[in-house]
Amino acid sequence: MAKTPSTPGDGDIDKAAGKPTAARSGTARRQSDKERRAEVRRSEILHAAFDIFAEKGFAQTRLDDVARRAGIAKGTIYLYFPDKETLFVELLREAAQPVLGGMQAAASLPELPVEEVLRRIHALFVREILNTRRKHLLHLLMQEGPRFPAIAEFYYRDIVSNGLDVMARLGRRGFETGELKSDALARFPQLVMAPLLMSITWDALFENHQHLDVKGMLAAFRDLLVNPDRPDCPPSPKSGDRP
Repeated sequence: MAKTPSTPGDGDIDKAAGKPTAARSGTARRQSDKERRAEVRRSEILHAAFDIFAEKGFAQTRLDDVARRAGIAKGTIYLYFPDKETLFVELLREAAQPVLGGMQAAASLPELPVEEVLRRIHALFVREILNTRRKHLLHLLMQEGPRFPAIAEFYYRDIVSNGLDVMARLGRRGFETGELKSDALARFPQLVMAPLLMSITWDALFENHQHLDVKGMLAAFRDLLVNPDRPDCPPSPKSGDRP
């Protein structure tokens, strides 16, 4: 008599189903751990690269120096960045994204007056760039950008042009609502960047000779842009006041 094949019970089904489920779970954990380790290593490389670029400049920096500072083999860098230029570009991107993202967020709020949008953008720049080590990257960009046009092209294409577009749209909105007496900001969105670049330049070259009250300068700039008919400029804010 033929033997009837046994039908697996619920426990057998659970066991059979549980094995691949557990395997998948273990694989996912290992993959997650691997990704975390890779992200930590990538951050370590960027941190070391920042230090070396700030000390030696772009042209004099070698990937050997970056690897030594990060405590890794030079070949490990190539797993994350194909060359020195890409490494520097990624540092620029990470430094600029908080400011660019904040600009876009503030300018997208139609209920905010134009002057308040400008104040927030200026405050963001001071907080995220001027008062941090990130300002050294802009120093390097201005110093060495002409010698390395691909880096300048990246920064213009991915950062500057997007920022100019935000400012031009803000200028048009302000002129249409009557908050701005002129359409100058719409035509020349670089106006908003001018005092920010001045603050970076001053910090690099002249701050040791004469202190620049950046918060006061930015407040005066906003007043000139928004209230050009006022005969007086606002007093410089105290160091603890909002920029």
